[in-house]
Amino acid sequence: MQALSPSDWAASWFLPWAQTPGFGGVAAVVAAMIAFAASRHQARLQRAAQRKEQWWKRAEWALNLTFNDDATRSEVGIALLEALASSEWAGEHEDDVIAAVIDHPITRPRGDLTISQLNSSSDGRRHGDQISTDTTADPSAD
Repeated sequence: MQALSPSDWAASWFLPWAQTPGFGGVAAVVAAMIAFAASRHQARLQRAAQRKEQWWKRAEWALNLTFNDDATRSEVGIALLEALASSEWAGEHEDDVIAAVIDHPITRPRGDLTISQLNSSSDGRRHGDQISTDTTADPSAD
């Protein structure tokens, strides 16, 4: 008995099998698996894009609060930005945007106060208001 070459061996069973309904069934299953994998991947990408879009909507809301005239709302905005920065959906560039806002002189108080000290203050001042050292001054004159 003579040994078959690889091409003869494949031709001896594959070509006849490729003409049967079984081959059609296997091909249909493979095509369905490929379509399922592609649609699953597309759905994953779409969900990620929707979550990222929702993250940016929340960031916009927090930014609007941060630049609010009301000190309490402004502090809430800073706290929300810090929370959004630690979110799993905040990428490198989003962190840069939040850091730029938090570290900007408009949102940063004068002096050496840190963000955590600012968040714990309850003196009613807006971020960036200068703290007066004159104890005789009328606080409503600010």
